[in-house]
Amino acid sequence: TRDAAIGRFHAHAAAQRRRLANRAAGVRAERGDGFVRCDRRGRFFVGSMNERRDAPSATLVRVDLDGTMTEALAGMTISNGLAFSPDGQFIVAGGADNRIRVWQFVSRETPAINPLRVARFAHEGPIVRLAFTPDGERLVSSAENLTVKLWNTADYSEITLYDDQPAV
Repeated sequence: TRDAAIGRFHAHAAAQRRRLANRAAGVRAERGDGFVRCDRRGRFFVGSMNERRDAPSATLVRVDLDGTMTEALAGMTISNGLAFSPDGQFIVAGGADNRIRVWQFVSRETPAINPLRVARFAHEGPIVRLAFTPDGERLVSSAENLTVKLWNTADYSEITLYDDQPAV
């Protein structure tokens, strides 16, 4: 629809402004399937990265349909994969530091109070994809080292490791 196209244009324009502003700070917005997600309300979430990877200065930014940008989460080096829990209560990010981080959405309007619930080492290589099962009880992660893991979302404990998967 026309409104959706306008929303995408505003989102793209806002992301470009943010990218240019962040370039001087060594932070850039990531592109690709693993870096951008859309929530149930049609808002984009875009992960940035610290190219130097020397500090957790990257953020996850929410781009509203009117083009307004809001920092949703902070304290990342890079967010390679993003996934929303099916109930919309959690967001999971995986990154180049081989860790999975889980935030609980307490407030969609005041991101600073969204607590980090889990931060754990997950793979021997950077995480590139994350996906919840439809019931939200499991999380699947894949990494550059061609491994896939299945996690129990009750405590984010590893259930199964699938080694040497073909080009995940």
